[in-house]
Amino acid sequence: MRGVLFCSDALALIAAMAGGLLIRTLLGAPQPWALYCPLLMAVVLFVPPVYFLLGVFPCIGTSRPAELRSLTLGTSLVFFFVFVFSFFSRAPIFFQFSRLAVCFVWGFALLTVPLGRAITYRLAACTDYWGVKVIVIGKGKLVQDLVRDLRNNPECGYKPAALLSTSSQEPRDEALGLAVLTEEQLQNGGRLSGTIHGIVPIGSSQQLSTDPETERLTRLFHYLVYVPMDFSQLGSMVVTRDLGGVLGLEVGYRLLHFWPNCIKRCLELALVILLGIVCIPLLLLFAILIKVTSPGPVFFSQPRVGTDGKPFQAYKFRSMYVDAEERLATLLADDAALREEYDTFRKLRKDPRVTPVGRLMRRFSLDEVPQFLNVLTGEMNLVGPRSYLQAEVASLQGAEDILFQVRPGITGLWQVSGRNQLTFQERVDIEVSYIRNWSIWLDLSIIARTFAVVVLGRGAY
Repeated sequence: MRGVLFCSDALALIAAMAGGLLIRTLLGAPQPWALYCPLLMAVVLFVPPVYFLLGVFPCIGTSRPAELRSLTLGTSLVFFFVFVFSFFSRAPIFFQFSRLAVCFVWGFALLTVPLGRAITYRLAACTDYWGVKVIVIGKGKLVQDLVRDLRNNPECGYKPAALLSTSSQEPRDEALGLAVLTEEQLQNGGRLSGTIHGIVPIGSSQQLSTDPETERLTRLFHYLVYVPMDFSQLGSMVVTRDLGGVLGLEVGYRLLHFWPNCIKRCLELALVILLGIVCIPLLLLFAILIKVTSPGPVFFSQPRVGTDGKPFQAYKFRSMYVDAEERLATLLADDAALREEYDTFRKLRKDPRVTPVGRLMRRFSLDEVPQFLNVLTGEMNLVGPRSYLQAEVASLQGAEDILFQVRPGITGLWQVSGRNQLTFQERVDIEVSYIRNWSIWLDLSIIARTFAVVVLGRGAY
């Protein structure tokens, strides 16, 4: 795992070096790129130890926002010390390259390293060598929910290998597909393929293990993780507080505050303007393809519910035939299975309404690029909860009181947490968790993971 991350980080730093030197060359100060090889080698050698000290090398059980914060700090520290050393060094080689070029490389590295890791996690998370095997302790619905969550999020690095039960007569759990082991089997047979991690889900009716039980479990595992399942929707940005030796968990709807909204708005406007300029050739290409391959307008607008429940028109590239709604009504009336799928996900996996060009755009989420205009007009955010149809409001079950206090987003936490494999209610829960646990690092992490999802085309219908 460390080897894969080292290669990913090294390639990202090489890409950052190329981007920074290219910008410096375009500004009219060309220099031989080979001159910067010692700088690149120094950065590549110093970055892994710094990342290791910050706990992100490798990154097991660490939230993506926390990882992004540590990566930004570690990368900045390395470049700061390299810059200071080059400034005060008397070695001729450090007087020859441009300090401005180093600043450009540092700026690119802040982008390429997290993006490279996001793509690496997507590619490597489902392989056998990625992550650590864990044994889930207990039985019942809490265990099933935890195993399902771990399997749906392989990037976190914990892979369920077996269940540990106190009953030696309990049969194999076919529903989870995991063998049920007893403490005697673990003690007699050794740890399961070197498994040294145990996870204990805890519900509201359970108490944290007593000291004797904890001592017994720690003899079986080097690391023991307690998971309070009733707090699973609080997210990864919960802050722990010490209340005189008692553990406290602090949560708050951070995105509902004034200053966080101002910071978020300024950052997103800058990103949307930059991405919009870069995407202009792609926009023109798809506009031509849509017009040539199917009759109808290039763009499609649909009324959505925005902030404070006010409606607005969300813009997209037209990815369906012009008579899509009539086709949907006929299709759902004739097929009960498709009607059930649509009621559960609000989408169809094999939607006959979608045009061939629309299917390509949807696979990589390119049909939503025109919504950059909605961001510029203040109707949407780049990152936020999904924009809902008026007909879907009744299905939110009270969550609209929170969701409609912020602008909807083009991308969001649910899109990078399973996208269309999640049910409607699971998406709503994730979006409420996003509002409660918002931070600038969470937004940047979602943007990086969105690029990885878009590039790999994972999770789209």
